Amino acid sequence: AFGHLWDRVKAFFSVSVEVTSRDSSYEWLYEWLNLQPYSKNARRLTLQTTYYKAEEGDNKPLVMFIPGMGSHFLRYKGSWVLISRTQSEQITDPAALGGCLETLTITTFGRDRSL
Repeated sequence: AFGHLWDRVKAFFSVSVEVTSRDSSYEWLYEWLNLQPYSKNARRLTLQTTYYKAEEGDNKPLVMFIPGMGSHFLRYKGSWVLISRTQSEQITDPAALGGCLETLTITTFGRDRSL
């Protein structure tokens, strides 16, 4: 009963977005997370390396440290944000490292979607 009540309260007082590793914005969110101060101090991290085309035409590595699997609270523009990373063992994604589908859920508290 309490779990159901909590889910209703959370749905009313928060805004959440889920992005899977199949979506092209997933890499952009990784880069955004890497730039957050929280990622510099987190104790549970995932190392992600992507390559980009440099001005000289060479492929250069971009090494990112992002919050690891599980839930993480961080401050963004003065508001608390919950970052949850999960991985599905049953659903495979050929584009993902390790082949598993990953979901990144970002939840903000309050009803303001402009954050």
